[in-house]
Amino acid sequence: MSEQVKLHIVRVSYRSPSSSGSSNVCKRLIFFLVINISLPVTATYGQDLKTVVDSLNAISYQYIVSHLHKSISIFSKNVEKAKASGYISGEGKALSQLGLAHYLRGNYEQSTECYMRAFQIFEDEKDYASLAGSYGEYGYQLKQRDLPKGVRYMQMAIALAEEKSLGDDLKCKLYDNYGVLKEMQGDYDGAMHLYKTALSMKMQRNDSVGIPYSLNKIANLYALEKKYSAAYSYVRQSDQYRVTEEGDFGRAENVSLWGDIFLMEGKADSSIQKYRQALQLATSLDYGYLQQYCYQQLSEAYKLKKDFAQALKYYHLYTGSKDSVLNRQTRTTIAELEIDYETAEKNKLLTTQEFQLRQRTLLLIIAAGSIVFLIVLFTWTYKHQMQKRERIKQEVEFKSRLKEAELENKISSEKLRISRELHDNIGSRLTFVISSLDNITFSNLSNGVSSKLNSLSNFGRETLDDLRNTIWAMKNEDGNVGQLILKINQLIQKLTANDDHIAITVEQHLPDTVRLSSVQMLNLFRIVQEALQNSTKHSHATKISICFEEFEKEVSLSIKDNGEGFDCNNVNAGNGIPNMKTRCEEASGYFQLHSCSAGTTVECRIRCV
Repeated sequence: MSEQVKLHIVRVSYRSPSSSGSSNVCKRLIFFLVINISLPVTATYGQDLKTVVDSLNAISYQYIVSHLHKSISIFSKNVEKAKASGYISGEGKALSQLGLAHYLRGNYEQSTECYMRAFQIFEDEKDYASLAGSYGEYGYQLKQRDLPKGVRYMQMAIALAEEKSLGDDLKCKLYDNYGVLKEMQGDYDGAMHLYKTALSMKMQRNDSVGIPYSLNKIANLYALEKKYSAAYSYVRQSDQYRVTEEGDFGRAENVSLWGDIFLMEGKADSSIQKYRQALQLATSLDYGYLQQYCYQQLSEAYKLKKDFAQALKYYHLYTGSKDSVLNRQTRTTIAELEIDYETAEKNKLLTTQEFQLRQRTLLLIIAAGSIVFLIVLFTWTYKHQMQKRERIKQEVEFKSRLKEAELENKISSEKLRISRELHDNIGSRLTFVISSLDNITFSNLSNGVSSKLNSLSNFGRETLDDLRNTIWAMKNEDGNVGQLILKINQLIQKLTANDDHIAITVEQHLPDTVRLSSVQMLNLFRIVQEALQNSTKHSHATKISICFEEFEKEVSLSIKDNGEGFDCNNVNAGNGIPNMKTRCEEASGYFQLHSCSAGTTVECRIRCV
């Protein structure tokens, strides 16, 4: 439990008092009370309105956190005062203070609106100190709602403060608050470095308001690291400073911090006691966020004690306080609208204010038109992208189905080719062997059986060689011309072994490494086999030339003999010539046959792999 509990209470940035100390704060508060209970200052005392605005903007942080509801009313009126007098810088500072008050009250939407308006004013006025301070304040306030965005604003503030050399007072506050964001990101070393740097700077300036905030942050970080003795030491130092403060806001935070450390250490009873004290102080201060936090932590502490009835009770109080904050925000919004209406009625008497209102209305119209345009553009772009994705998806699916169909067709063709190869060669030969054996079985011949069997044995060997040649050509995905020529030479040796009257030569005019697919190798080998059989059996040729050449990125195979030619148009070709043509076409080639009295030429051209 102690490892998981972290300090979630708001450790808001402080506002350092001026050099005149608490007496100046009291004077400003008295001056503020006189202003708010009397007639308008400009009419009664004739004072400069800018002085009034600056005095109200300088109200201390301690007063704001102790009188949140009143502070929102004060700064709302101060914004209108500054706007009416044309005091742009004062309007920006009043908006920044109003944003802080709204944040502490839990009105996050109104707080963000105030800060955005203040940023724009400070940028236009080139008031870099106020801009950096507001960036840091707003970034710190985002820590529970959008930590990455809060870090970006804090980094912008520090970069601006260092670039413009805005002074140690502002840098000290930024480093201190940036350490909290680092802690929430889990970078404890970075957070501790920033805390101690800020504490050192505060000690040098004897900043009694800012020192306890740094001490509390360091104490909480030590507690997260389970260094409880060090944590208690820093909280005690912070308590010594809180004793001298006006108001109970700082003391309420310190009491809740004691409860956090006790809870992290597993001391449920001690933490419950501290949270109850902090809850009493928060209720008296109307500090809604701290009330919610105490309810939530009391629920966790009672769960640690396994007192689930009390845990449930405080959890209901926690959720109820959140709902009450939402209702209070609604009432505040209604009150603000009424104030805006009354202010607008009064401002109609001022010509300058009317001009500003017209300008702002025009800007709002332009902004609204831009938003509508962007919405339309985004909608159109979104629909266009969705349609494009759908088309791409359909194209991918179509290509996938097409590839599957092509693969199925290829597999089917391959099966058909293999079956035809086995049927045309091996099947016909085995059929011959079977029929010959049947003839011998039913024959009455006693003589010549041995020669018949020898003939069938030789024929069977030839069939086996044919099967081996088929397997050789098909077992690999591809081969080369050199392998094909080696196989053809083996065929020639068998054909010429018992016949000295035939001279068969092989000529090669291309590299051995020219690649051929398994289909091409098998079909070219069959074409050579068929052509040699035709030349030796039918044309009575004595010379046969087999030539491999390269012709325009194609392999050209030609088989020439000097036998008796025939009329290509009138001859009964049987199955030999059509088979050679079919095989050439299956190898993606072009087949030609020329024959005359001087001999016959078979040519097949195929494209290399």
